[in-house]
Amino acid sequence: MKLLTLLPVLLCLGSLSPPALGSPANENAKIALHLQDVPTGKAPNICDRAERPPCNSGEQNLRVNGQLHTTYNVYALVLDGDAQAGISGADFGVSYSSSILLNSWTLCADLSSPQETWPQSDSGIIVTWNALGNCQDTPAVGDSTNGVTAVLGSFYVYAYSEGVLSISPRTTIASQEFAVSDCSPQKTTLPFPSSAGSVAFGNSATGYDPCAADQAAESVQGGIYTGQWDRRSSRANREVVVMFKPGTLSWTSGAETLAISAAALPTDVYQTLV
Repeated sequence: MKLLTLLPVLLCLGSLSPPALGSPANENAKIALHLQDVPTGKAPNICDRAERPPCNSGEQNLRVNGQLHTTYNVYALVLDGDAQAGISGADFGVSYSSSILLNSWTLCADLSSPQETWPQSDSGIIVTWNALGNCQDTPAVGDSTNGVTAVLGSFYVYAYSEGVLSISPRTTIASQEFAVSDCSPQKTTLPFPSSAGSVAFGNSATGYDPCAADQAAESVQGGIYTGQWDRRSSRANREVVVMFKPGTLSWTSGAETLAISAAALPTDVYQTLV
């Protein structure tokens, strides 16, 4: 019995183990947010009601835009997990505008280790499942690559005015952690912000679905601007860090920063070129 009591703690510590050599099983995973309406009347357990959308490249399956003055359950999800390796945990944070009231957090996994201020903005949490008895390895219905969607938990959210709620790294004194663990359990650090989702409230901002962004992101892999980018800047062949969302493209090279109109470019994408 003592072994069973200690097991979740050991699994939590295991989720912090260093990444394995070679290609990580969950290198394509994302941590994102999905809006659901709060049901009226008697409803099932909040975790049982969670939808598990598929993560198909270029498809918008997450609900990432909500209305003002409306209460939502906002689910934190791991998406595109590897079904063979499974998902046993996630290490992430959250940030949001002061116009958003985040009333509560409900854990949908087995164990968590939140920072003291969780779920306040710019705080973080480690969420884990029992890797031996509750490994999250069931593919999401409709996922074209049999990717796993795992439900980490749910925020109870209300927006008074325009604002964005975003997944972020869990910031510690020593580092920023943004990762998932498989059921070995082995930790995989994920690229940020391209693999982190957000939801937006009102009409002035747009939420970000990292699965819908996959197709557009693939077209700019490689680290150097080529092709269409040459038409927009004489410096386009430099290696840059790029972040683009609807209407603007901003790139940085050394100390130089240039903002370019991106009306003809893919939207709702974060991508880093190195």
